[in-house]
Amino acid sequence: PIPFLMEYNKNPCKRKLLFLTGCSTTIKGHRRFNALISACRRGKVDMILVKSAHRFARNTVGALKIIRMLHRWKVDIYFEADDIHTLYESSEFMLTLICARAQDESESKSADIKWGIQKSFADPGSRYYQRVCYGYKHDENGQLVIDEEKPRLFR
Repeated sequence: PIPFLMEYNKNPCKRKLLFLTGCSTTIKGHRRFNALISACRRGKVDMILVKSAHRFARNTVGALKIIRMLHRWKVDIYFEADDIHTLYESSEFMLTLICARAQDESESKSADIKWGIQKSFADPGSRYYQRVCYGYKHDENGQLVIDEEKPRLFR
């Protein structure tokens, strides 16, 4: 748990929690994220709790733009795993490093997945290569052949 949260919650004000879940390379298109930013702009939010900077954004420039914008509105973002508050001036350098690393990991993972899929399509024994399309079936040897029972339209 977050140690300072107990002290923070002694304030009798009502709190509304908004959970943003999912994994994405961009967070700008998320409807609930945009609603959160809008609430911050209107002064309805004073702190955003985030599990880690890796989860906040995988695009360094985009993440820093959002962090700076929220900083101007006096909205603190607390990254729990990294123990960083964005209202401190020293946090931006650390967040830049963390976000850059997250972006690099995301791009590397994407490249690895694309490479693997590409190699699978080229390998006759892979599930991609052997995928059955409509109008085809596997013969007794596992090869793709035209399914004679399907209408002529699909030949």
